[in-house]
Amino acid sequence: EEDPGKFPILEHIKVDAQGADLEVLKGAGHWLRERVVCVTAEKVASGYRGGHSPQELYAFMLSQGFRLLADSGSDYTFV
Repeated sequence: EEDPGKFPILEHIKVDAQGADLEVLKGAGHWLRERVVCVTAEKVASGYRGGHSPQELYAFMLSQGFRLLADSGSDYTFV
């Protein structure tokens, strides 16, 4: 993929995509691992069609090299 170089590092992204948070993060591909420092995403999206469970989000973020920083009850924050 072409690297536009506009944002070499993203310090923090917050995802609230009405149940599609996990799909948005997956769609970031290698940019997530290589360019993002901190991610906050909606923890529970099971109320939405195709939504993820907290365990699915957690497992995906760990597989991308992130660790859990905070659990607010409604959101997870990873670094």
